[in-house]
Amino acid sequence: MRRALTEALFVARQREAFGKPLIELPLMRRQLLKLMLPAEAARSMLFFTAKELEKADAEDDLARRRVRLLTPLIKFRACRDARKVTGDAMEVRGGIGYTEEWSDPRLVRDAHLGSIWEGTSNIVALDVLRAIRREHCLEALLPELNVRIERAPRLLSGRLAASLDRAAEFAHETATSKSEAHARQAATGLYYVCAAALLADEGTRLVERGDGQGDARRQLLAFLAYVHRLAPRDPLRRVTTGFEAEFAEALLPETPVAPDAAERILTRLA
Repeated sequence: MRRALTEALFVARQREAFGKPLIELPLMRRQLLKLMLPAEAARSMLFFTAKELEKADAEDDLARRRVRLLTPLIKFRACRDARKVTGDAMEVRGGIGYTEEWSDPRLVRDAHLGSIWEGTSNIVALDVLRAIRREHCLEALLPELNVRIERAPRLLSGRLAASLDRAAEFAHETATSKSEAHARQAATGLYYVCAAALLADEGTRLVERGDGQGDARRQLLAFLAYVHRLAPRDPLRRVTTGFEAEFAEALLPETPVAPDAAERILTRLA
């Protein structure tokens, strides 16, 4: 996903249409944000799981149970997201991106392997439920996520705490009732509320770093995860707040976002 996003951003900055670089066009800016969010969510989930794996190897049983749940969550959702991200990134380059002279076709093919080899996405989603039902892994994960959410700015913490409660309740009920038809829905909700909590916490720590050069990018990504993956939405409601334009302006340059600038954006949305 990261390679696909990098390629898409490069093309969008260099290629012009209607007399402007692609990256200045509203639909393209929206599309690039939709590539960035799952890529950064997967990054946060992966590195958190890697740190938990270190603890598990040191015989921390709670960490072992967290890894037991996080592993199929990543395998399910990140691998599914990679299929869409690589396909949409190919589209940014246009028809030539389909040809083998570019990296896009290989990225698309490779992305499909994650949800085909070593277990299909249906099997992995069911494994999420098994980890919750048989090994009580959700009880080991929730306190860690709540601690991270509590450290987030107030404008984020309330929304994420409520989303975590809903996602955990849905996943637990799905697992204990053995309602397999909702396994994918439960895994997706749990994955993205985990990712949002981690993004928010990373953003908080980057804002509070001691050199005075705080970066609130990941706090904005956490809010984007909440809006697009967790909050209820009417698909036919016209969004008039202009928040996506503000998020694109802040995130697409891939440069640090000043904490006060992020706070102003989030305050207007609140």
